[in-house]
Amino acid sequence: MDKKNGFTFIELLGVILLIGIVALIAVPAVNDIIQNSKQKALDKQMDTIFDSARNWAVKNIDLLPEDNGSILVKLETLKEKGFLENKEIINPVSEEELDACVKITHNVSYNQYDYEYSEECIANNSIIKTEHACLTNGTTCPTGEKFAIEVAPGNIQNFYVINDLDNTLTLIMDRNIGDTVAWGESKVEGPITALNYLESQTSNWTNISTKTYSLTDSIYGTITRPNARTRMLTHDEAIDSLECVEYNAGCPTWLYENLSSDSTPYGFWLSSASVGDANYAWLVSYVGYVHSTDVTFDSNYGVRPVIEISKSNIVY
Repeated sequence: MDKKNGFTFIELLGVILLIGIVALIAVPAVNDIIQNSKQKALDKQMDTIFDSARNWAVKNIDLLPEDNGSILVKLETLKEKGFLENKEIINPVSEEELDACVKITHNVSYNQYDYEYSEECIANNSIIKTEHACLTNGTTCPTGEKFAIEVAPGNIQNFYVINDLDNTLTLIMDRNIGDTVAWGESKVEGPITALNYLESQTSNWTNISTKTYSLTDSIYGTITRPNARTRMLTHDEAIDSLECVEYNAGCPTWLYENLSSDSTPYGFWLSSASVGDANYAWLVSYVGYVHSTDVTFDSNYGVRPVIEISKSNIVY
């Protein structure tokens, strides 16, 4: 009687076990290959997106941020302007559409622009270190609201809102900076001495973008200060926006915080001259009102920085 060839039960178990071992080794390896392939495809897509954002930046140099600032550019904008192919872009890893923004950041340390993909097209200004509902819900930040601002890496100072207009916050620091200083050498020149001192004390505020500020007054005309990070509070802002009163208490208490009759500084200079006296300029004093004194008086009065910053990263 002929023998039938075939696997014994033990041999069959051995084959199954061997197949299982091979599968345990092969399946993760195959999965890794698939995932790596998907990641490489995503990286290639990101390179294409970033290249399109760089081309957009070349054509929109005047919109680019300065001094560690950031802006957001929508992928939709890149498509509409012809910098990116106008079709659905799918993330091969998550299989979801890529339809958010590219964040462009000015890197002061390396004097270059960095590009990264941002899932959110709404982003608060990163130098604002306190949470405020008015930054995210579309409302106006109220005058007098307190903000912590990182004016330079590791240097956080407190400021109060003067106004909120067109995505820009105008803020005044809660204290004078540096020592006391004269307003100017003479009224004709304007607050050159005070401005020079203010700018010297805030020149290292690298998180605050430089601006060209024009200070206008009926007495000394217009003074233009290019590449300045801060300025002085104006007489009109104190009176009209903050409802201070000349020679009578009326300023909000936060405006003259950290001033004292017991020790200097007693007050801080405004950028405006006084019409009523040939050598006098306006200031805010520790008693809470606006008054004027001799522009060369440098023993008791100083300067309090005013800054203008974006409320959030600008989106294009």
